[in-house]
Amino acid sequence: MTVNDIKSMLDRYYGGYTTEAEEKALLDYFSQNEVDEELLPDKEMFMQLAAVKVPDGLEPVSYTHLTLP
Repeated sequence: MTVNDIKSMLDRYYGGYTTEAEEKALLDYFSQNEVDEELLPDKEMFMQLAAVKVPDGLEPVSYTHLTLP
């Protein structure tokens, strides 16, 4: 995956349009030791989010029924 692919996926992520598979691909990319220097702030955010433990009993919420502008 190229840096431009990652940037495009990040735009979709920040817009709320990524799939779970795309979010996993981003996490996989940012979990690598070698990340483009321009994307280091995004790597830090992804690593912090990955470290968050969801309490037992909470289930993911689906917002697919909402209409986006």
